[in-house]
Amino acid sequence: MRGRHSPKPVRRHPPTQTTPRTSSSFSTRSNTPTDEDWIAIVRLTRQLGGTTPIGQTKQEDIINGAIALFAACDVVPSITIRLSHDVFEDYQRNQRERFLRFLTDLSVGCDIRIECGGRILPKKLVTHHNEELPDGCLTDAPQAYHLNAHQPAGTPEAVAERALDTFGFEHEYYEVLDRLAANPSNRRPFKALRQDLTFDVSANGVQKRVDRLREFDLVAVDQLNTDAFVQLLPAGEELLDLRAQERQAQARLDDYETGPDATSTPSDASNSDVTDPQNPQQVRVFSASTGGGGGSAGDAWMETATATADDEAPGSRCFWLPPAHQHAIVAACTGENGGPDIALADEQAPTRDQPRDCWVGYDEDRKEVVVSIQPSPVAAYTMTRVCTGLLGPLLRNTILTAADLDGEDGEPLGKLLEAGVSTTALRNIHQLGCLPEQSATGDGYREELTEEFVGIIEDVPKIKSGEDFDSALARSVCQRAHGLAGTAMRIYELLGWSVTQEWTFPDWQSVNRPERRRIYQKTLAKHIAVVSRYGGYPAHRILYENDDEIRADSLGCPSVDDIDPTGECFGNWVLRGSGIDRWASDLMDLEAAGEMELQEGKRNYTPFLIELSIGQATRKETIETAAERLCEMKDLTLTRPATALLAAFTDSVFRTTEALSGLATTCDFERDITLDEIRFALGTLDPASLLPNLDTDEDGTRQKSARSKIVHTLLTAREPLSTRELADQAGVSTESIRNHRDDLAALGLLEIDDRGVGKATFYRLRLPFKDERDDQYALDRCISPTVQVRSRCTPFGMSFTI
Repeated sequence: MRGRHSPKPVRRHPPTQTTPRTSSSFSTRSNTPTDEDWIAIVRLTRQLGGTTPIGQTKQEDIINGAIALFAACDVVPSITIRLSHDVFEDYQRNQRERFLRFLTDLSVGCDIRIECGGRILPKKLVTHHNEELPDGCLTDAPQAYHLNAHQPAGTPEAVAERALDTFGFEHEYYEVLDRLAANPSNRRPFKALRQDLTFDVSANGVQKRVDRLREFDLVAVDQLNTDAFVQLLPAGEELLDLRAQERQAQARLDDYETGPDATSTPSDASNSDVTDPQNPQQVRVFSASTGGGGGSAGDAWMETATATADDEAPGSRCFWLPPAHQHAIVAACTGENGGPDIALADEQAPTRDQPRDCWVGYDEDRKEVVVSIQPSPVAAYTMTRVCTGLLGPLLRNTILTAADLDGEDGEPLGKLLEAGVSTTALRNIHQLGCLPEQSATGDGYREELTEEFVGIIEDVPKIKSGEDFDSALARSVCQRAHGLAGTAMRIYELLGWSVTQEWTFPDWQSVNRPERRRIYQKTLAKHIAVVSRYGGYPAHRILYENDDEIRADSLGCPSVDDIDPTGECFGNWVLRGSGIDRWASDLMDLEAAGEMELQEGKRNYTPFLIELSIGQATRKETIETAAERLCEMKDLTLTRPATALLAAFTDSVFRTTEALSGLATTCDFERDITLDEIRFALGTLDPASLLPNLDTDEDGTRQKSARSKIVHTLLTAREPLSTRELADQAGVSTESIRNHRDDLAALGLLEIDDRGVGKATFYRLRLPFKDERDDQYALDRCISPTVQVRSRCTPFGMSFTI
């Protein structure tokens, strides 16, 4: 990478004549340089520009020495420099200019890269030091270092077991791991950790504990900008998980824990985890295995013994989703090639009044069904909530009526048979449960589905909790719910509906515990395996079922194309919660997450692939799709500037629809949405949700809060505000305004009207007020085509231009 200025010839001066001294670092021998000589040369190179063993040197000696040597060897070294916001707070302008000019000189022979954390710093550098910056040197800071942290040899499980052999289950080092695990990011600033007064040792003692944990590859320490952070690695999470399991087991033995006795789980219950709903004439239970030889009784306890008070409720209640939320969920899974199968929304999920409640919605014109649940650490509760959404009375009595199942000419189940299949094929290929052997009608089938659904729901309160927890019943309910949910999903697919599920995780600290994370991912993996198919054959039945009798019930096996042996997954899932992006690597291998093993050699086994795509819920395409849907409801047409503003201010497909839902429906003809309407819509949001991903300093919570309050106040203002008016209405100090105004101006969001000495300074956002809607001069002045506000980095490279 070359500098902005024209390349300068490398000047080579004759070496300075000096008198040899016995104290010189160089050897006076004429033979080949030794290792000590090379070390001395490297040491000298590092000292160029200052005092060296051969005398005083200047900065130009770096260019004429080391850089010239690289040029002679035709080598272009890469130099990466990380800058934080402190460069503007700790250094004066002339100091920054000298530093950047030196980098420009280095760029003659080096590839110079300046990494800037956040989104404000690059803008400020370009605004204040455009002439001094080497051309094209600014880059975004890399992803959080814990994603690239050193991973030790061996699996996290193996590393954790080695540490467990050394530390045992009770050791002072666990205090450090617990402090790290208590944070959603699993990391803490090293300085804050050393100053933590809850430790029973001094700061140096904490330092020694961290060093010891690093030796065992349980934590990592990295420098992020100017701050050092201690990060809990996967092996450290696994160690905490092993300790928790041991404590739970010991508590059960000592009768101190109220969880169920794992040994009481019947062996047959541990060998299956999915059961198709019973057919009236077929009493046999259709189950799907946990894989291999099946799970152990201990596994059954692990999946069901973590019930909380909220999970003890007898059944789920069902409510209609607000249209804005419904459209946001569907939009999160849109994009090229149909969008991702699993979309990760890394943002705070709302807390429900009752975790067991589920919310549903449908769009008859688009043939879309949406179900939103909050999963439970008990898999049985999670799947009954899914069933409640798919087959509860709200949807069952609106889009799954007898008329929806039977043909238009009155043919029994005619809508399900339109694909050219028979009831036998529906039962033994598509594995539709609850389907009568004879005289199957829409009314009759609905009654059977309802009876099975009600039976599952009635068994939920019998699971109980504490000492009365029935793990065998919990496993049975989970099996039946998996099967019923699979049947419901297939019915929707045959009727031409698409289904999108939202799983929300409001309490990330609890969800991210390794044992709970495995349960959630395993439940999701099983569910997806049941609803994925090749032709009409379910993937779980053909690939993973280990019960020979159940496999024999399938009517043959699919004829797989050798050229393209890929099946398809029906449905989409949106996983929403702070930190949910960290699940991406685990979800890439759902077969392992679900602990499922291929049943090669078994009857009707035919290998085929199910490919799943995983992506971000918030992308340019999803925000645009969500905004278009909401504008359509309001008889408005979305524009590109409006899309860019929504994306920049909210960085969330959910907050985008929440903002637009506050607009009134137009009473006249359809028209373009105006920017003052976007301004009003953004002003209806919680101030803390605006500009969520701007960089912050060590005490960033307070500063971010102040900045958001300032932006929100300016959004709701009807005219420019003076410094005092803005401070009073935003509830911040005038000093906070001065601290943040340059940042907001650098982003192109804020217009500052400084009217001179002794006069008030006025502020406004570069958005039109309502009375400026038709003022073209005001519109041209407010919207600049050169200002870019970038959303958080995603694999899709989001970039929005205002």
